[in-house]
Amino acid sequence: MLRTGLLAALALGMVVIAGGRADAQARGGIGSGWGGVELLLNPAVQRELKMDGPAVEKARGLAVEMREKQKGLNALLEGLEGEDRSRRIQELAAAHAEQGNRAIGAILDPGQFARFRQVDLQQRGASALAEPQVAQALRLSPEQLDKLKPLLNHSVVRLREAAALSRGDRRAAFEKTQAIRKETDEAALALLDAGQKKAWHEMIGEPFD
Repeated sequence: MLRTGLLAALALGMVVIAGGRADAQARGGIGSGWGGVELLLNPAVQRELKMDGPAVEKARGLAVEMREKQKGLNALLEGLEGEDRSRRIQELAAAHAEQGNRAIGAILDPGQFARFRQVDLQQRGASALAEPQVAQALRLSPEQLDKLKPLLNHSVVRLREAAALSRGDRRAAFEKTQAIRKETDEAALALLDAGQKKAWHEMIGEPFD
């Protein structure tokens, strides 16, 4: 996994799934995922997608635009607590991510965007399973989603704790977050049946390192 995947995982810690326990332990806001825009800024991803100079510049401009919009979204959370805050975070984060991905689709050609989507899902790992579009494509049942949400929320809490305990030691943080992500991914995939696992592996495509 790219280290950007770990950064995305830590950013996900700011996007709390409604009904989870992470909100009770830390006040979240809209994370810095920008619908995958930060992944598009990674040079290795740009090479994988064969992005030319103009496309790279457009991606940089989009990142600046999405950062500014993110600030405005966080302001909409003022005064909200508990379940109301978690629910509003989920709504705003989903809309923000969808907007970012539409903008990315305008920068990339169809083939590039298809591969981008695969890489994005690989980097997000288990957290992507909670995305409505992914959950619908995999035909996850309500019972599966009920088990998935607390699993991901607990992972968020552990990622935050790992980052805090590393005390600025980036290597230690990397190793801890990698272990947490691996454990979470394995537990989440264990919730899927054989057909869903096959569909998931088809969705994420060839591994990208």
